[in-house]
Amino acid sequence: MMREREVVARVSRPFDRSDPHNNQVAWSNDGRHIALLAGVRFLGEKRANEQLISVDVRTGETRRVPCPNCQWIAAVGNDDILASGVMMYLTARKFSLSSLGKGEEISLPKITILNDYARLFLAGSRHLVLTTGQAKVGQEKLELLSSDGGLRWDVGLFESNSYIPAAGIMSVGEEDSLFAVALQNRPSLCQSDFPIVLISSAGEVTRTDWGVAAPPGFVSNQAQGIEVHDLWWDGSRTLHATIASWTCDGIKQNHHDKKVVHSTSKLWKLERGTWVPEGDFPATVVRPVGKDGRAVLAIPDCYGEVEDPDPQTYCNVGNLQLFEGSHHYDIANGVLMLYAPPPVSLWREEATIAPGSRMATIDKLKGARVPSLCQHPEGKLVRGKLPGIDGMYGFVRLAAVRSPERDRDLVAVADITGDGKDEVAAVLECTQGGVSWPESIVVYDESLAIVGQINLGHVTTSAKAAVEKIEGGEGRFSVRWISYEGASFCVKTWTAQVHVKSGSVQLADLTQLNGALEPC
Repeated sequence: MMREREVVARVSRPFDRSDPHNNQVAWSNDGRHIALLAGVRFLGEKRANEQLISVDVRTGETRRVPCPNCQWIAAVGNDDILASGVMMYLTARKFSLSSLGKGEEISLPKITILNDYARLFLAGSRHLVLTTGQAKVGQEKLELLSSDGGLRWDVGLFESNSYIPAAGIMSVGEEDSLFAVALQNRPSLCQSDFPIVLISSAGEVTRTDWGVAAPPGFVSNQAQGIEVHDLWWDGSRTLHATIASWTCDGIKQNHHDKKVVHSTSKLWKLERGTWVPEGDFPATVVRPVGKDGRAVLAIPDCYGEVEDPDPQTYCNVGNLQLFEGSHHYDIANGVLMLYAPPPVSLWREEATIAPGSRMATIDKLKGARVPSLCQHPEGKLVRGKLPGIDGMYGFVRLAAVRSPERDRDLVAVADITGDGKDEVAAVLECTQGGVSWPESIVVYDESLAIVGQINLGHVTTSAKAAVEKIEGGEGRFSVRWISYEGASFCVKTWTAQVHVKSGSVQLADLTQLNGALEPC
């Protein structure tokens, strides 16, 4: 464990180059402890002799306690660790790292998978743990458990092997938890996809778009290939990933030899649901350090013929460097993995959410009333979605629930009436009969009573309208959106200002930024 370039503590244990899930290191959600297992099975010892190791970040003090048969761990609560393993079946142990003892045995729900003994912990937040289990060869079942082991949501079945890079982020409430996973569809083939999906605290799944991260001619699981090495969130709830890609040489027969590197593993970030490049330097694992620094682990990609005499080492360990501004420092060679604490803004004790902040507002909006949209009746949202609508007839929901990584673009808070109290503007989306309708902006007062609404489809007389960003200002909300027809043709971008005049929500200063000037 290092603080900047200073070694604070060292812990020895065997690690597994072939399966990263056997090398889990969990940082407590309060940022004060590190936890890992001793890995006794790699030394030929019985699993019953396994131990949980805890390191105090402030002092470097190391402690060990028995953790019989434990194999996977996840951080929950402020300083708790859940530990489970292949021999523990329907139980796990919960440890408090601040007062490390023998732990508390808790029950786990039965999981209907191929091997009932193998529930892997992928990522944790204060309130939830994302787990996976093999349903059948090539298919994984993802579930969200509570911090006490109870089943919250059956997320679903996904085409993947059990190597699933994952990351979680949280805030004060359970509903603020958000997870990202990368699913390796066809690991042994050249033509393979590795889709990254977001999973909300309600088990809702949103797929991301590769954008320019995809190699030329890429067709999911049919042409070319992509690999995701790592996922991590920053304090602004922006998701980052290291992604490599290749094309396939049709002349060669062996799928391994077919791979022709298109882009070595580099850093990307998610913007409005699409992956965009963030750095042109080699990177397998990246973590923020301090205010402006980053620790970067670069492990060579192992595609096609490898000239290194030890391809297992070549493909599994690399060089660790620390970047601070224009300076960089070599930290270590032969590094297998890199870990860091939760983003500072989320774990400091003094970090609280003010009643008028965006996250607190979104929490309240998930239970707010909504007007009639898409010819569905008005009603009250439950977890951000209007209940009582048969799925075949459509839905009404808060757009920030579908795209939580964009919540800052889809909800705005400002005093636009001049009464000294904040109003809230929220983007609502709806469908009817299997067709998405234009999005609407609903304005609420400080008690979340509806002030009024604007159907953007009525403003530009388009079949579709989707908000790109809404933000608050002095006496107004500013909104930018796109309008289009059918399958994304006749695309136009617009801006306007939302005001409240005489108690009525009105749109002003409508401006077309691009697209055809004539009607489509």
